[in-house]
Amino acid sequence: MSMIGAYSAVFLVLGPVMVAAQEGPTQTVQAAFAALAQRDWLALANIVDPTRLEKFRQEELGFILLWARQKDSIAEAKRQERPWSLSGRDSVSPETVAKVGHVQVPAFPGSPTVAQLAAIPPAEFFARWCGVAYGADAERDPVQEVVGLERRTIGQVLEGDTMAHVLYRRESRHVDMDELKIDLPGRVMEMPLKRSGRRWLLLLNDDLGRAWDLLGLFQESHGYRLGTSRQTTRAAPTTPTPPNPEAVKARPGPTETVQAAFGAFERRDWQALASLVHPDRLASFQSEQVAYLIAWTGSKEARAQATREGAAFMMSYDDSLSSDAMATVADVKVEAFSHGATIGELARLSPSAFFTRWCEAAYGANPKKGPGQVKLGLKREVIGEMFEDDTLAHVLYRTDLWYSVRRMPLKYSSAGWRLLLNDDIGWSIDLSMVLAGS
Repeated sequence: MSMIGAYSAVFLVLGPVMVAAQEGPTQTVQAAFAALAQRDWLALANIVDPTRLEKFRQEELGFILLWARQKDSIAEAKRQERPWSLSGRDSVSPETVAKVGHVQVPAFPGSPTVAQLAAIPPAEFFARWCGVAYGADAERDPVQEVVGLERRTIGQVLEGDTMAHVLYRRESRHVDMDELKIDLPGRVMEMPLKRSGRRWLLLLNDDLGRAWDLLGLFQESHGYRLGTSRQTTRAAPTTPTPPNPEAVKARPGPTETVQAAFGAFERRDWQALASLVHPDRLASFQSEQVAYLIAWTGSKEARAQATREGAAFMMSYDDSLSSDAMATVADVKVEAFSHGATIGELARLSPSAFFTRWCEAAYGANPKKGPGQVKLGLKREVIGEMFEDDTLAHVLYRTDLWYSVRRMPLKYSSAGWRLLLNDDIGWSIDLSMVLAGS
C-alpha cells in the first residue's frame, strides 16, 4: 500500500510536547522532531518502541563497556599525543559489567559508574543518553549538530498493518575552506515506525540515536577537539511544489519503472536498464566514474604502499575532467572493462553506452569476483511509492538480504519516470570492488 505525500513543515509548539495528540506515522515523527527541538528527552523516549529502546540500551552499554575496558590505553595514547579510536562493542552481561562496573563515565553528568548506567531502565537510559549526546550542541562542531537542524517531512508509506516508513529531508552541512556550508532542502532520510495498539512508535535511524553521536563526545572529552568554522553560508531553501497530477497519473509510474529496472538488472540486460535511468543522471554518472578511473590509475604507487604498510587508503578526485588530466591517461587500459577499453574510449562513449559498459564491468563480467555475486541474486520487493514534488518521487523496497529498507529516487522527464540510482544499483563502490580485486 502506498500513500502520496508532499512536504509538510514541522511546527513547534510551546510548552510540553503533546504526545497523546499523535494520529499517524507522519504526526509521530513530527512529534519526535518537536521533542528533539525542545530537548524533552523523556517525551522523545516515550514515542520510541520499547523493544527498540532495550536494543539501543544494549548496543550503547556495549560501547561504554568497550571504552571502560580500554580507558587506560586511551589515556596513554593521549599522553603520547597518538590518535586513538574505538571500534565495535563488548557484549553486555553481568560478568562483563562486573569487570569494569566501578569505572566512572565522566561524559555523563555526575560521572556515574558503568554499573550505575547498566542499572537504568531502557527509556530513562535513552533519555539520559540523548541529554549527553545532544544536550550541548552549541559547544560542539556545527557540522556535528543534531538538535538545531531543519527537518521537513515528505510523506509516508505503510507496509502492512504494523509497519510504516516516513521520509523527510534533513539539512546537510559541510566545511569548505573553513566556511560552514548549510545545504537545503538537504538529505532524504527514512524513519521506520511500528504500530503498538493505536500508537505508532519510532524504531530510530541514522539521524536519531547514532552510536557516533556519543563517540564524538568521548573523543572531545579526551582532548581531540573538533574543528569550528568562522563563517556560515546557508543555501536558500526551495519551496516545494505540490505533485503535478499529470506526473502522478503517468504510466508507467515510479513503482512500475523501478520494477522494470529490477527485471532488467536480474536479466543482466544493461541496455534496458540504462534506458530507465534519467538522462541527467547518466551524464553525471559518466563524469564521476571516468574521474574515478583517472584517480585510480594515478594512485597505483600510493595503493601499493598502503598495502605494504597495512594502512587504509583514501582517494579523492575531481570530476571536472579537464582536458589536461584526460590527455595524460587517455590511452590507459582498464582491464575490468571488456576488450581492455581505454579511459579515453570510455570518456567518448555516450552516457547511456558508458553506463551499459560500466554495469558489464561492475556486475556482469565475472559476478563471482565482485558485488555481482551478491546483488544479481537478490530478490527485491517494492513496499510503496510517494511523490515529493512535481518531478521527484521515491520508491521504497526490501531485499531478501539486507534488513534495512532501500530507497530508489526517480525524476520525471519527457520520457516518463526515470531512476536517479542509489547504493544498490549503480553504486560507485561496486566498480571499485572489482578494480581492487583485478
